[in-house]
Amino acid sequence: MIKKKAFTLLELIVSLAIISVLVLIISSMISLNFKVSSRIFKEDRSYKEACNAMLYVENIVREAEEIEETNDPVCNFKALMGEGSVYSFYFKEDKKNLMVEIDGKKGQGNNWIGMINDMILTYDGDEKVLIWMEGLDGEIYQTSINIGERR
Repeated sequence: MIKKKAFTLLELIVSLAIISVLVLIISSMISLNFKVSSRIFKEDRSYKEACNAMLYVENIVREAEEIEETNDPVCNFKALMGEGSVYSFYFKEDKKNLMVEIDGKKGQGNNWIGMINDMILTYDGDEKVLIWMEGLDGEIYQTSINIGERR
């Protein structure tokens, strides 16, 4: 009798068990990688949105010829630019949007600046503008701009 070389049923079952364990381990590693990547992406987006909004406000404040106080509790100032342009910042709480209203020589308009959870922009009436923003991830970002005397 000629003996054929083949796998036994037990060898096939053991090899299938080993392969299924390897597939399970690899799939769980890929799933974990996607979760971590998604979380990092959201945190990074929140940070970039808040920093972009802060830099925009800072640039406008630094370029302004004059800062005028208002009674708004969220942003208590207007930035008066050259050529009669006026920049006013406001926050759309329902959509979490920081906006700027521009009233200038070429007309009026609104611009979207960034998405944040909350903000407070405060001019102390003397020489400092304080910026406080809460990012979409709940992190707090704040800075102070020393503007000194204007022209």
